[in-house]
Amino acid sequence: MKLDEKYASESPAYKDKNREAFFTSESATYEGKISTWDEYVDVGKAIEEMADSEKDVNTLLRELDEKSAAKIKEAMGSNK
Repeated sequence: MKLDEKYASESPAYKDKNREAFFTSESATYEGKISTWDEYVDVGKAIEEMADSEKDVNTLLRELDEKSAAKIKEAMGSNK
């Protein structure tokens, strides 16, 4: 069974509704890369740090942004 056939099939809110209308267009595909700078943003490490520390999400995101921006700035400087 395809996902679109199963989607919300057990939800009372969608009973007698045209669920097929959600899937009239082809879904977008993910190419695996959003930016040329992806390699400088270590989201996995930030998630591990969140699990192992008492820091809140906002602090971790700010720190990730700062570290990533520094790495990107350095990489841009070395590309000249």
